Amino acid sequence: MKTSNDDLITMMGTKVDDCLSTKDNFAIHADVKSIHISGNETATPPTVAIGIPAYKRVNLLRETMQSIFDQKDFDDYEIIVSDDNPERNDETEQYIASLKSDRIRYYKNERNIGMTANWNRLVELCRSQYIVLLHDDDLLYPNYLAEHIRLTKIIPDADVIFNTKAVWNDGGAKPVQQNPDRCPLYRLTLPDILMVCENPPTGVFMKTDSVRRLGGYDETSYPSCDYYFNVKAICNANVWLYDKHLFIYRWGQNVSMRYDTLVQFLRQDIPLKKWMMRRMGWPQFMQDIVIEQRSSSMVGHIGDTHPEKLKTEFDWSIVQMPKSRIKKALNQRLTDAFSRFLQWRHRHFSRKV
Repeated sequence: MKTSNDDLITMMGTKVDDCLSTKDNFAIHADVKSIHISGNETATPPTVAIGIPAYKRVNLLRETMQSIFDQKDFDDYEIIVSDDNPERNDETEQYIASLKSDRIRYYKNERNIGMTANWNRLVELCRSQYIVLLHDDDLLYPNYLAEHIRLTKIIPDADVIFNTKAVWNDGGAKPVQQNPDRCPLYRLTLPDILMVCENPPTGVFMKTDSVRRLGGYDETSYPSCDYYFNVKAICNANVWLYDKHLFIYRWGQNVSMRYDTLVQFLRQDIPLKKWMMRRMGWPQFMQDIVIEQRSSSMVGHIGDTHPEKLKTEFDWSIVQMPKSRIKKALNQRLTDAFSRFLQWRHRHFSRKV
C-alpha cells in the first residue's frame, strides 16, 4: 500500500513542525526533582561539562568514566551523572562514591523520566559554557576535549560540533583511533543530515545556552528525538562537523533493536525526511526515491532481525515501497551515489584543520 505524501507528514500522530519547534521541552518533567547525591554545586563552573545519563549499567559506566579521566591536554571539565534509577545505594551510587572525585556531580531522579527527558535534565543541571552528552556505554578518545576546545577557537560561532564516531560492534574488537593530524571541518546542511549524518546525541559538543534556546530534545519524536533535534539545530543554529574520530559509539543488542522500536523509527523518520525535502524544494520523484529507499532498507532490517513479526504484525501502510526489485536497486544506487558525492565534496573542498 502506498501512503500519501500528506499522510507521511503526520503519520501516527507525528507532527513534524511541532517536534521541530523551539518549545520548552525542559518544562515537561519540571515536577520531578533531581536529588543531589554528591559533588560540589557551588564551585566555579568549568568550561565543559560531560553529562552522562545513567541507568543500571555500572559495568559499562566504569569504562565510560575511565575514558573521561584519561583526557589529555585539557582538564577544565566536570562530570554530571544523572541516574534515572531512583533506587538508593544501588551499584551505580556505590561506584560513583568509590571514585572520590571532586570532578563529579551525581544526581538521582526521584522517579524514572525516560531517556530523552534525562538528556534534557543534564542540560538543566549544566553550569558550564559547553556540554557533551555521553551515553553510559560510549567512550571518548583521549584527545576529545582538547580537540574540541581547539575547534572553538577556529569556529567560535559554532553552536553544535559533531565529530565522526568510531563504531564498536557488540563482540568485536575495540576500535583504535586512526586519524591524520588535519581533517575536514565543514558546516552541516539539510542535505547532509538527510543523506549522510544521522548522528546520535552522544559525543556531540554543544553550547549549553544554544541547546536551551532550541528547547532541548522532544520526547514525542522518540526514538528519533536525536534526529529531530539535529534537524532543528541545523535550521536554527550553526552546526558543524569535524570529520575525525574522537569518540567510540558502542553498538549492541539494546532497546533500539527491538521490533517495536524499529517500527517506531520508521513512523518518525519518514515524515521528517519528507519534511526536509519539501523545505529544500526537491521534486516529487526525488522525494519518492529517498522515501522508498529508506522504507525498503528498514523493512529489510526488520525482516533480518524479526522475520516472523514482519510477516504477521507489520503495518505496511506506514511505508512507501518500490514497485519492483529493479526500482529498489536503482533507488539504492542513486541514494548511495548522492551520499558519496556529499562526502567527497566535503573531504576534498572543506578546510582541513
